[in-house]
Amino acid sequence: MIRKILILGASYGSLFGTKLLMAVHDVTLVCRRATADLINMSGTEVCLPLRDETAPRRIRSSELSGRLDAKTPEMVDPSDYELVVLAMQEPQYLHHAVRALVRRIADARVPCLSLMNMPPLPYLKRIPGIDPVAAEAAYSDPRVWDRLDPSLITLCSPDPQTRRPADEPANVLAVNLPTNFKAAAFASTTHNTLLRQLVQDIDAVRLNGKDVPVKLRCSCPSPNGPCCLPVIAGASRRAIRFQSVRPCNPIPPCPPKSIRRCNRSCSA
Repeated sequence: MIRKILILGASYGSLFGTKLLMAVHDVTLVCRRATADLINMSGTEVCLPLRDETAPRRIRSSELSGRLDAKTPEMVDPSDYELVVLAMQEPQYLHHAVRALVRRIADARVPCLSLMNMPPLPYLKRIPGIDPVAAEAAYSDPRVWDRLDPSLITLCSPDPQTRRPADEPANVLAVNLPTNFKAAAFASTTHNTLLRQLVQDIDAVRLNGKDVPVKLRCSCPSPNGPCCLPVIAGASRRAIRFQSVRPCNPIPPCPPKSIRRCNRSCSA
């Protein structure tokens, strides 16, 4: 079954989007007008190293089976999609158009998989022992997240490392460390079924007979088993303690308002 996935962010999000396109799913990237025009005209390219190859492969969306388009936040109707991937960094959600899109996503009740540099505030409400009110100081504006239902949000570790090559256009992304995305379970069995399908479809992808790195892994239970919060929740608990907010080691402590600038503090 082909799924329609909305990804907020066309930089880091283009890696996850490329994996979905290779698995024959349809992807919309949300980004600025100039980047959207470039992607709609030329597609995306991800430079991905394969095992036992010296040069990375250039994987072009135009050569993949899934369909790709790009839109600005104002153009998006979230109800057209089955899953939203939050792949922008946390301060970017302050932009008025992105903030409005988050509200529409909440109203449409579309499940969200976060690849952000820190856990979305509603996700923390799913973790026993964390006071989400105390954690608000770590966010640029915690009110951005007020409408999102915690049961519709899960967290995915942004483990693969990427960069935008300085000599390439904005639709090109290079992968430096092709590790796996690791997702926590949703609260809903229905949404976990969707997540398991994406895991299996991405896992089955081959390129000229070769396995393609950067998989999606999840701790989703069997369809008849209970949903649980996996190890990734423990990482969030270490990052934001009850009645206090601090970054994970080995990043040195910094004031709460500065935590959002510690880029990967909550995914360490």
